[in-house]
Amino acid sequence: MGEWFRDLWFSLRTGVWHAWGSTRRSSDWGPLRDRFVAENPFCAGCSRQTMLEVHHITPYHVRPDLECDEANLVVLCRECHYTFGHLRDWRLANPHVLEDAGAYRRRFTEARAVKSS
Repeated sequence: MGEWFRDLWFSLRTGVWHAWGSTRRSSDWGPLRDRFVAENPFCAGCSRQTMLEVHHITPYHVRPDLECDEANLVVLCRECHYTFGHLRDWRLANPHVLEDAGAYRRRFTEARAVKSS
């Protein structure tokens, strides 16, 4: 199914409509997203390698011109995307997503090191 269907499904699940219909995705977005995940195959929060998504640090609906700017992107798993990217509310955007995901990753790494010693 197409990206439009995924966007519609997301909108129906979350009630967030503002990004869809107002600005269409660039034809470059899909290939860029796939390449970005391939080049960054770990979640920036928990290091997971599955269920990876690309999050826009500055939301796409706020700055559509940054849609394909790699400096505005971060790879997160689905859970970290919701937690760090949207503060557990899909209607919100976290401007500190990089710092929050990085802090969690450091704590997670430290905890695993302590557990294995």
